[in-house]
Amino acid sequence: MNKNFFLSGNIKILLLCALLSTPLSAQFVEPKFDEITPVIVPACVFQDSYGFIWIGDQAGLVKYDGYNLKRYSQIPFDSTSLSNNWVMTIKEDKKGNLWIGTQGGGLDYFDQRTETFTCFLQDKNDSRSAGMNTILKILVNDDGSLWLGTQDQGLVYIRIDSIGNAIYNNYDLNILPNPTVPTGDNTVSDLYKDKQGKIWIGTNGGGLKLFDPLTDDITHFKHDPNNPNSISSNIVSSICEDDSGNLWIGTYDGLDKLNPNTGQFIHYNYNPEDPTSLCSNYITSLLIDKESILWIGTATNKVNSISITDLLSNKKPSFIHYSNFERSNVTLIYEDNLGNIWIGFRGWSVFKLNKQQNPFIWYRHIPDNPNSLSISDISMVQEDKSGNIWFGTDGLDRYDPITGKFKHFLYNPDNPQGISSPDILSISEDKDGYYWIGTYYGLNRLNPSTGVFTYVFENTEDEFGLRSNDIREALLNHDGDLWVASYKSGLQLYNIEENRFYYFDLDTNSLEDEAINGIYEDLSGTLWIHTFTYGCFALRISDYKIENVKHYIYDPNNRNSLSCNLVADIIHPQIIDSNAVWMATNVGLNRLDLTTEKFTHFYEEDGIPSNMILKILEDNDGNIWCSCERDIAMYDIVTGEIKSYSDGDGLPFNGFGSRPQN
Repeated sequence: MNKNFFLSGNIKILLLCALLSTPLSAQFVEPKFDEITPVIVPACVFQDSYGFIWIGDQAGLVKYDGYNLKRYSQIPFDSTSLSNNWVMTIKEDKKGNLWIGTQGGGLDYFDQRTETFTCFLQDKNDSRSAGMNTILKILVNDDGSLWLGTQDQGLVYIRIDSIGNAIYNNYDLNILPNPTVPTGDNTVSDLYKDKQGKIWIGTNGGGLKLFDPLTDDITHFKHDPNNPNSISSNIVSSICEDDSGNLWIGTYDGLDKLNPNTGQFIHYNYNPEDPTSLCSNYITSLLIDKESILWIGTATNKVNSISITDLLSNKKPSFIHYSNFERSNVTLIYEDNLGNIWIGFRGWSVFKLNKQQNPFIWYRHIPDNPNSLSISDISMVQEDKSGNIWFGTDGLDRYDPITGKFKHFLYNPDNPQGISSPDILSISEDKDGYYWIGTYYGLNRLNPSTGVFTYVFENTEDEFGLRSNDIREALLNHDGDLWVASYKSGLQLYNIEENRFYYFDLDTNSLEDEAINGIYEDLSGTLWIHTFTYGCFALRISDYKIENVKHYIYDPNNRNSLSCNLVADIIHPQIIDSNAVWMATNVGLNRLDLTTEKFTHFYEEDGIPSNMILKILEDNDGNIWCSCERDIAMYDIVTGEIKSYSDGDGLPFNGFGSRPQN
């Protein structure tokens, strides 16, 4: 029996990995990011100890409780309001209050109980002043003191005394004192405290710096064009540390790994000839999440991710590219306490990937990435004996879940040994390891060792020839023969060794061949044939002759009959409901009791999202899943309850008909 997964016509493919017997975790899957709020230039995201998400942008400070947004802005002549609407960075102290760095307004302290701001302004004559007006980064120490990364003023240490005065020290980050031209050394783009308590400082032109708070010593790492082991660029945007103590540095000329013990840098760069390389050298954000995945935001080409293990173990690591965004300039990447990933784009929005609640994995074509589906319009999905997954695309795609790699067999009319049609409807593997493929133009056989296709075409002059090139299904039966179903030329059984096709007339009362939609063989050897207009047939054969045939059709006078004569799919459950056959129709989901031969119907009023059912699948718990014109539904085989899943549950789109999706 073949394993045939969710699909319907030409759709964007969506699979539930929980239903697959072979995990597909190695394959790149682009998830769905939910838009949280439109903002102009989101600069930072932070989750406080109460669970609230705070977003800083050019219009102020936004508090998000998971449902509603509340904005805090500068109010003229109100000293308890935000000092400046351009919020650059947010951190929390042990009291649960927030420290906020602004562009032009200095440092703000937000009391969450009173919802008031205390501002530490630029006036150097004020003891409450931090002495500068633009705070780009903040680190909060265990004792409540702060390290501030500023624009043009270097690194600042600040503590607030018992009466609210700001006591601070300024550290000049220039290599040489009083440079005659601006160097960018004192403009801090990132701060990171490592496991030893030392502070790594990224600058906007002064390279990378290591500050030891115990000794006040500063070590400088600058780009040296004559040293390939030096840092890639003096513009450092982001710093993070992996579990092994390696520092990962985002620069404006690629990604660097620094071994702090050796001071040597290893470089990872964009290669236009390699679609699995870094997507851009212009890196703006880095994050290592709880699963040791490195996320990389860029200014020109969206987002990459890659596991730290892959980076450390492979000489040629493969970066994952995320293309499902309209904008390219990433301003921030953040992980909340639940492991959700937040990404901000300049001039657009903040998006969230909910990794905890999204049970769906989305497989689709990724432009310029050969290790993805060749196109996103999928006509067929099937698993072979080795666990490889085959997709009908613009030809055939084969995915190996062990290596996580795709192999593409694409249609090329100039290739006499290639597949004969770009329209693939079925695939079946014979005992010798050859694959038989049903297409709109003939029956194909693929030798997987050579990649060569051979063909069987229509031959109506031969009594034992193929009756039609329009092959809707090619299915190996338990005897090793091949069932071949065509749209208007009925059903044939192909004896591969004899090279003979045997025709079966399912309904001798019909003057027209049955318009077969598909076929399914259960474990008992019964062949179920579902049609566009004739309902469903159950066929038993012996010695290439019909032994028994049953015909199930819609009878308006019999409420226990099939609900519709257009049957899109059939399965015979094996785990729990093995005394039934389930059928997808254009008017509801049908269950046939094999003992009573009575149908039970499930419609929209019973909880199915749509009466137009397209495909059915049994999961490992025996539950029945169906893809519908709208959404997906699961019938709990034990409780009888129906649960629907829509885009609100993590589906990347609603609807599984032939309408194009993004």
